Amino acid sequence: MTSAKLGFFPTPFPDETLHSVVTRYNLLTATTSAATYKALYDGVMMGLSMIVPKNFSVLADRIPGNSRVNRYDLLRNNTLLPLFVPFQDPLTENKTGYDLLLDSNYSQQWIMPQGLGFVRTCLLCAKDDYSRFGVSFWHRSHQIPGVTCCWKHGAKLFDTCPACNLNLYQGPYKLRPLVRGCECGWGPLDDGYSDVALSGAKKYAIFSKKSS
Repeated sequence: MTSAKLGFFPTPFPDETLHSVVTRYNLLTATTSAATYKALYDGVMMGLSMIVPKNFSVLADRIPGNSRVNRYDLLRNNTLLPLFVPFQDPLTENKTGYDLLLDSNYSQQWIMPQGLGFVRTCLLCAKDDYSRFGVSFWHRSHQIPGVTCCWKHGAKLFDTCPACNLNLYQGPYKLRPLVRGCECGWGPLDDGYSDVALSGAKKYAIFSKKSS
């Protein structure tokens, strides 16, 4: 059941994942993860293996603005769904890819093929983002299956803390913005070395970024 509009929801940054926007909402509203899921998805958790989270239409209805526009903009710009829509069987859905993005009854079962369950980041992007936007965030282009390095910097992506090797994201039960860093005290602005990936890996990352 859809409730009244929320008074606030962060404007997504360029190339930011929907998961990242939700974690920033959680941080800015100073609420628990459970309260955030309740406010945005009627309590349904947002697993990282989901290309489109369950109850996404509830989110599109509740955040400020037109629900249809919200749905299109978030799915098109902040999820990986555009990468997979072209492969949907048109005889089954009888719709074009972008029609699917606007169908409130669609996308509830889109699951990442390998069920990733973690998030990757580029240390150089984290520092650039902080300098430009005042906050570090998770990038959509870094989460594309098969991408192992940053399309912009050519640096290898990582999903564990460079200081203690703990996973940077602890699963859907606890939303954790990148700006908070790791529980050990490491932060994305700390000095650290980023390994440079092979040129072929960067070319694939650039190709994937353009395709998304």
